[in-house]
Amino acid sequence: MKKNITKIPANPDEILVYAFTGEALWKVQHVEQALNILITLKMNSDKTRKEADIFLNEHQKYTLGKAIKTAKDNNLLNSSLQDELNTFLKLRNWLVHKSMWDSQIINSNKKNIHELIDQFKSISNKAENIKSIIEYDMIEFSESRGRDMSKIRELLKLQEKGIREQK
Repeated sequence: MKKNITKIPANPDEILVYAFTGEALWKVQHVEQALNILITLKMNSDKTRKEADIFLNEHQKYTLGKAIKTAKDNNLLNSSLQDELNTFLKLRNWLVHKSMWDSQIINSNKKNIHELIDQFKSISNKAENIKSIIEYDMIEFSESRGRDMSKIRELLKLQEKGIREQK
């Protein structure tokens, strides 16, 4: 085996692809985490914190697809959110399983790499929106159980305002 391998530095387009791929993957994981917390909250609302934490620990191992299926099987989400997640799962699967292959095709055909970057940005934006919907679902569920969520609502509004101002 050759020991002295010459490494070729990434060009600016490759760096952009890596950065936006990472951002999209990170935000997909935020959706997975939020969904698993929502599942835990709804399926363990009468349990102790310790019991719910054990349940959450187990469910955090689930992929997005398995979490979506768990939510559907237990009728935990409204149909709009369930549909949104099913559509998003297809984007997540492309990102995780096919985006590298598609980027190689784009590179070999000398197509615009920015089309691929736009797909990554689209997934990131969709993930942010879905995470927000899940967060508000958690708030509404908690309020239906008599919890005061006004401070959490204020924090989310501030966060959303900050995100909008950055764009």
